[in-house]
Amino acid sequence: MFDLLRSTQKLSNAVKVTYLAAFFFTAMFWPLSLFAKDSFPCGTQSQVVRALMADHQAFVATMVQDQHIVWQLFVNLRTGAWTIILIDDKQNACVIARGYDFQPAAGRDL
Repeated sequence: MFDLLRSTQKLSNAVKVTYLAAFFFTAMFWPLSLFAKDSFPCGTQSQVVRALMADHQAFVATMVQDQHIVWQLFVNLRTGAWTIILIDDKQNACVIARGYDFQPAAGRDL
């Protein structure tokens, strides 16, 4: 426990907030994982993206939090299934949220 506390003291505030947000999203969307084929996987960015593309999900958006954290949104435009991945500065990626019934903003086409 104390090792975990010491290791988090070395992290920047932005990274701490990102981990907290990832925890929040995971906790909030965890029930949606029951509908997924597998749990929330992690791997290299290329491995995770290849798996999403094999599931017919297309890259839709990138959200850059800081130089260490990038969020990406993938959507299957036919079924409305969506996935958010979190990528760190070492190109490691984890699926942090999944869902269905994606709807583009009114007046916007993808």
